[in-house]
Amino acid sequence: LHCLVMEKIDGLTLEEWLGQNNQLITEAQAIDWLKQLIVILKEIHPKYLHRDIKPDNIMVRPNGQLVLIDFGAVKQLTQKYIIQQITSQNTSIGTLGYMPPEMMNEQEAYPQSDFFSLGRTFVRLLSGKHPSDFTQDLQTQQLFWRNEATHISERLLNLIDFLMEPDWKNRPKNTQEILLSMIDLLMEIINDNHNYYNKILRIRRVKHSNYNFIKSGVLIFSIVLNLFLIGLLIKVDYPRHVVVLLMFVVLSILFISLVFPLEFPLFIKRVYKLLLSRKI
Repeated sequence: LHCLVMEKIDGLTLEEWLGQNNQLITEAQAIDWLKQLIVILKEIHPKYLHRDIKPDNIMVRPNGQLVLIDFGAVKQLTQKYIIQQITSQNTSIGTLGYMPPEMMNEQEAYPQSDFFSLGRTFVRLLSGKHPSDFTQDLQTQQLFWRNEATHISERLLNLIDFLMEPDWKNRPKNTQEILLSMIDLLMEIINDNHNYYNKILRIRRVKHSNYNFIKSGVLIFSIVLNLFLIGLLIKVDYPRHVVVLLMFVVLSILFISLVFPLEFPLFIKRVYKLLLSRKI
């Protein structure tokens, strides 16, 4: 008696995840999941082809780790990667919408066949629609799906389309090529973010320099006015003396707040506490 023992996985399939969350995955999530699945294929492809990659055959654990399941269609790689044609009417390999042209038309499969199914899987995850719901170019067989994934950058869309090239020879040669493409993608994203934050910092510097200029002008004005008020205190009599003194106090507070912007609020807070405790 021969059997295949498989680990019980806690979690949801990606198809179930879509239904339960009722939302599309983000670009960051797509990059993370794509990386995980490519690493899994990197371990499988030296010896086997999965031949039925789709959201129903990928599970996500509670910690976010992906697991590729249902190896019932797995075929051991031969030198020419030839698939034995299935003669039974009740038996099929692959799933419509996710199955590459070479498996449908020629009953042949290659490592690139799994890449095609993986690309179609991300069409489902990024658009929310089944790949069969989209039309194709009659000549090139390219899938028209990008308008349903407008929240995704063109770079990632290009990589997904690269995985789904109709001719398997035009797809990535191996998992290493895909991982290198993803590294380039991440570097471009990091560079774009760096340029964006540099732009924000430049704007903030301009605003900060303008603020410093205004603050310096107000500070000079308050000093000059305080000197003027000190001169008035000597010349004026009561009750004008009180008015001038109050103006002097107000301008002095303004002066202190400009010179010591961080310490001044703490000073006011301490004075307020002292007043409440009736110590002064």
